Amino acid sequence: MLISVLYEPIAFFVECRSYDSVPSLQNALGEECRYTSNIVGRVKVESKEFPFMALLYRKDGERENFTRLCSGTLISKKYILTSAHCFSRYDSHPNWARLGDLDYNTNRDDALPQNIEIKHYTLHREYYKAKLARYNDIALAELAQEAIFNDYVRPACLSLMLDANDFQEFLIAGWGWSSPESEPSSHLHKMKFDRLDDEKCFEIYRYRLEKGINNRTHTCAIPSTGDVGICNGDGPLFVTHPEFPCQFLVVGYFSFRHDVCGSKDDPDVYTRIRLYTDWIQSIVWN
Repeated sequence: MLISVLYEPIAFFVECRSYDSVPSLQNALGEECRYTSNIVGRVKVESKEFPFMALLYRKDGERENFTRLCSGTLISKKYILTSAHCFSRYDSHPNWARLGDLDYNTNRDDALPQNIEIKHYTLHREYYKAKLARYNDIALAELAQEAIFNDYVRPACLSLMLDANDFQEFLIAGWGWSSPESEPSSHLHKMKFDRLDDEKCFEIYRYRLEKGINNRTHTCAIPSTGDVGICNGDGPLFVTHPEFPCQFLVVGYFSFRHDVCGSKDDPDVYTRIRLYTDWIQSIVWN
């Protein structure tokens, strides 16, 4: 799907173009990008493949707690995009971000982590948690110091023009469970997802949720292979950028699901990012 974004009316295209000039993602074989498109089921992410992924966790003194964590998306040198429920669902919310990592339980992988304290976080002012659903579920975490861009740490792009509903296939990534009975994976994983038609998703959740699905702010997705999703995990819904092939465009962020693991009968529900770009810009690039 080729869509021109050359005329983005705000900062997003300019920022994305500048990110594209950051040291490239070329590997030793001279391949153009690190991203591998041959994904079947739940697959481990390779080194430098998704350098925008951030692990948000709790640190008290010298003790790092990875049992209560969220996934985030680096969008500038000092800001991470994530879900509002990441900071509202725990008594002890994340206060540190780890960038550029693959497996948080080892230092023997090909990763170059940067651990940066979270200075401040902002939930969307209209964030609302119902009994089984969330609305305007989006937040920004400000880092105490700037991230250093390199092959391992590099922001994702946003767009005012392109929306999640402009695409049929997505990627997701995160540190989550492979099944309800399993332990959470310490290694970053990826999966392919397909967009579910708005009307189908609306009907699935019509009688399950008090307020239902908001087709303006929500989009739904299911695993492409029919497998379960990343159980109890969360993270971005993204695509390869149509103008910059080695860059990724974040179009959604995980909000909720009815069951523990997403499936065709219980699709994952994502916040559509494009509708919040003015709010994001006012904080990050004001």
